Amino acid sequence: MRERVVQGIEGEAGEAVRTGALVSSGWYPVAWHDATLAAVEAALPNERDVIRRLTYDSVRHDFQTIFKIVSLVASPAFALSTSAKVMARYYDGGRVGIPEAREGFVRFLFDDYHGFTRRLWEDVHGGLESIVDLMGVERLPFEIITMSGPHAELIVRYRVA
Repeated sequence: MRERVVQGIEGEAGEAVRTGALVSSGWYPVAWHDATLAAVEAALPNERDVIRRLTYDSVRHDFQTIFKIVSLVASPAFALSTSAKVMARYYDGGRVGIPEAREGFVRFLFDDYHGFTRRLWEDVHGGLESIVDLMGVERLPFEIITMSGPHAELIVRYRVA
């Protein structure tokens, strides 16, 4: 599967992946990330929501220990608000606004994420779902107001057990 994805990445992104030109400390066009996610979708055409689930699992794997510690000292609303702002470490440009955050409810406004596609917003969505679950609360269905182009608005709801 990995080889099908690697071979399926189109354009400069695919060339960079196949030649080993990527470095973990490098900054790359957001279109390269989208091309990689497109290749994942193409390799798994019958897997609904594959990007969201893949990101969910990745975040869970990478941050499981830290969120166990965070959940001892911070509310889920605080952890979600802070984690969304971490996007600046992964994406150059864009702004995250949190006009409302209270226990059980966080409203996110993402703006000026130029080059973002449905796939990239699914990536963000999966990461937020994983964070809610890592905080040990009951995740309720997210309300997606919009996830289109450079803008997204979504509401995360959860219940503290």
